Amino acid sequence: MTAITLTPVRSRADRQAFVDLPKRLYRGKVGYLAPLDFDRLPAIDPQKAPFFQHGAAEFWLARRNGVAVGRVSAQVNHLLSTQKGGENVGQFGYLDAENDPDLVALLLEKAENFVRQRGKTAIQGPFSLSINEECGLMIDGFDSFPHMLMPFHPPYLQAAVGRAGYQKAKDLFAYDYDLGALGTQNALKKLRADPRFVLRTVNMADFDADIARVVDVFNDAWSDNWGFAPFTAAEIAHLAQSLRPIVRKELILLVDYAGETQGMAIATANILEAARGLNGRLFPFGFATLLARLNRKGAVRTCRVPLMGVRKKWRDDIAGAIIARGLIEQLQENAAAAGFVRAELSWVLEDNKSMNMLAKALRAKPYKTYRIFEKSL
Repeated sequence: MTAITLTPVRSRADRQAFVDLPKRLYRGKVGYLAPLDFDRLPAIDPQKAPFFQHGAAEFWLARRNGVAVGRVSAQVNHLLSTQKGGENVGQFGYLDAENDPDLVALLLEKAENFVRQRGKTAIQGPFSLSINEECGLMIDGFDSFPHMLMPFHPPYLQAAVGRAGYQKAKDLFAYDYDLGALGTQNALKKLRADPRFVLRTVNMADFDADIARVVDVFNDAWSDNWGFAPFTAAEIAHLAQSLRPIVRKELILLVDYAGETQGMAIATANILEAARGLNGRLFPFGFATLLARLNRKGAVRTCRVPLMGVRKKWRDDIAGAIIARGLIEQLQENAAAAGFVRAELSWVLEDNKSMNMLAKALRAKPYKTYRIFEKSL
């Protein structure tokens, strides 16, 4: 067998090869569409990605006869030290490779050595680069249409990771939601009728501040969840900048109470559907195609709900359930009116009882599962 070489990603050309690898490996597979370069390239650039303000990471490409055949990242997220046991955990991510278990083991060994050298006694992943970005290894739903920041992996990777000594840590569910089944919208009616609460769309004149309010709710609502890492100020600014060009005002909802935001829900048009056929490249002509599809009603039929939450203080109050359900019902109404047909609710931790119960109540169907793996070092 020809020897495999693993080299760190350093130059812009290396980063482009790192981003391009899955396109070659998975092109033509049902369920795969190439992510956009303009989104993926900055995410692995230490000079641009907010992650590097609170973490350290390294990226490697595996080559055989000069041809890239695998990739992986290893990272240490210093924000995890605020969580129970998090200070002992390193992470891997961006795991993609040819169907070769020995190659996958070699890539994972490289990641393990990186985190071990930084004093970590366990490794989890994949996270690319954190739990607030793309995470999980797809273990079912391979033939379903993809959504932005939800990864695609072929079935053989799960087996190869297991063979390398990794076990399940957590599963993450993605739900398929039929936007045409509006139902009675009882929670929305109650929320609108309650004078204590103001249900509104994002204020585009105060967009960055409203996104900061959304993330503040998220950081509060999700703080007790497994693997939680808070959004930082830099990540909030990056999120606002990323969302602004593609946002639809009616798909970012907030619920205010006494002048403070208590709940939020965001849906985004499925950029991967809008970018189909572009192979991840927006320049020189792809950007115009993308915008035309995004702005034409019905051209993009799917959307994703990546963020939703209600502050913890409402957790044991019936009003908290009304806020959550009312947000989703309003979001469903607005998305359907905008021409979307289906939504993905993703992702949801397997043991997040309240969110899984809400998805069931909405008659959303679990259709994809992503697994976080772990290994003691």
